[in-house]
Amino acid sequence: MSKDIRCGVMACLALAATVGLAASAAAQEGAEPSRERFTARAVSMGTSNPPLLPSGTTATLDINITRWTTDEERQHLFEVLTKKGQRSLVRELRRQPETGWVRVVSGGTGATGSSRMPSERLRYAQQIPLPNGGRRVILGLDRPLTMSEAVNQPRWRNFDVTLFFIDLDGENVGEGQLAIGVQLTVEEETNTLKILSFATEPVRLTRVTPQS
Repeated sequence: MSKDIRCGVMACLALAATVGLAASAAAQEGAEPSRERFTARAVSMGTSNPPLLPSGTTATLDINITRWTTDEERQHLFEVLTKKGQRSLVRELRRQPETGWVRVVSGGTGATGSSRMPSERLRYAQQIPLPNGGRRVILGLDRPLTMSEAVNQPRWRNFDVTLFFIDLDGENVGEGQLAIGVQLTVEEETNTLKILSFATEPVRLTRVTPQS
């Protein structure tokens, strides 16, 4: 895995936890209903073992956000991870109200042409203002995103967490990363979340664009 990619995702998650815990309700919009839709191109470098997607494979994702996770929900999930560990966090994520959905529209193993795989429910959605006037969007699933069906007993099933990190500019256009099978931990001294290890290499998200 590229050191730059690994460090980039770790920095995203650490910043998300640090800023998110202190973010105002106005910035997060709390439980206010929302509807945002994006398409993104997922690009696999294929250097992990086993790879999430074969080297050079691309897939188009359809990402829909219908609400933002509240401050109270986020703090509760953070405490569950701290006190009970990641398996309990996954179980708690499954109890969270949906925040949207995502699916593979085309490309990837098991999908051809314009075929669509079943959608996966988002259980976590957070947005953080960035200094450049844009924002960072962080999305979470309580299971691996279905993008590869060719690998038997993939290692990422040990952790059952999928995370999206998307940096958007003022026009809601940007890029990001998709990480499947991340093992999370808590840095007690700084009270922040950190990625302890990856089961697969993060997939790059390019051409993230808003859809009406």
